[in-house]
Amino acid sequence: MNKDYVNSSPFASYIHDFIATKRSEGFIYLAEERTLADFDALCCSQRIAEVQITQELAELWSIQRATENLNSRNSRVVCLRQFALYLSILGDVAYIPRTYASEEKPIPHIPSEKEISEFLTIVDTYSPENNDPRFQRIKLIYPILFRLLYCCGLRLSEACYLRCRHFNLSTGEITILHSKGDKDRLVYVSSDLLELCNKYNSTIEQRIPHREWFFPGWDVSAPIRKTSVDKKFQQFWHCTAFSTVVEKHPTPQCFRHAFCCHRIRKWLEEGLSFEVMMPYLSKYMGHASIEETHYYYHHIESIFPTIAEHDTQSQTIIPEVIPYV
Repeated sequence: MNKDYVNSSPFASYIHDFIATKRSEGFIYLAEERTLADFDALCCSQRIAEVQITQELAELWSIQRATENLNSRNSRVVCLRQFALYLSILGDVAYIPRTYASEEKPIPHIPSEKEISEFLTIVDTYSPENNDPRFQRIKLIYPILFRLLYCCGLRLSEACYLRCRHFNLSTGEITILHSKGDKDRLVYVSSDLLELCNKYNSTIEQRIPHREWFFPGWDVSAPIRKTSVDKKFQQFWHCTAFSTVVEKHPTPQCFRHAFCCHRIRKWLEEGLSFEVMMPYLSKYMGHASIEETHYYYHHIESIFPTIAEHDTQSQTIIPEVIPYV
């Protein structure tokens, strides 16, 4: 299922058992496995001889690298923190590293419907030059995966790590387990997208019978990697006419943002109550609170005219008196 990391430090067996415990609880723990392999390598380079996470070791691990941003550093620290908590429960000496404040959340690029349409057209007509059957199989994934990001507002990790048994292809119900914040939720796929998903599944099933992952990677026993999808996203995006005119650098996550923003605009255009519908959208997207969903509402320049048109509250406000000169 996963890449076999050969850990050699005194923590090796503990790392193995910790990951096994997390997976028994339903967590995928792929990125964390790679992170802990890096931590094991650091311990070997520092010639750590005891199963003991000292403050010095934790602080060394917490130093931000030149090749990573603040949020990436924080993810590494959180992973070690979880491992340290596990060791402390077992009775071993472990310094629990503190969490760090993340970078200010940047305002993402929200692709327009026109941008998304052109992007998906390029994805649908993509044909790899390499005739290797694995390349030909992987190309079938992109049209479905990117549509799930936009049409269902899935996070990239949720789409990549989607298991076949969690996608009911009869009802269109997707079960998301242990997502961000360790939250579970149900996501429903529209009938037209469900039809595409069934066609894709039938084709892949012929090539990989009884597979575990809905989007199998290069190694069919593992899911497609997020880094691979992100790299392909950039390749497709640079083929669009919009790649040279947008100010912000888009990512696959932008499709999730677009889903939310376009849905809010559609509700406003239909005259639906924003306050009534927002809790449903928040639950559907797996947000921790409605305030998290409100973040999109306040940063969608394209729906400002729609908001102004349907904002009945502002019509009751007495306008400011202009001084007479």
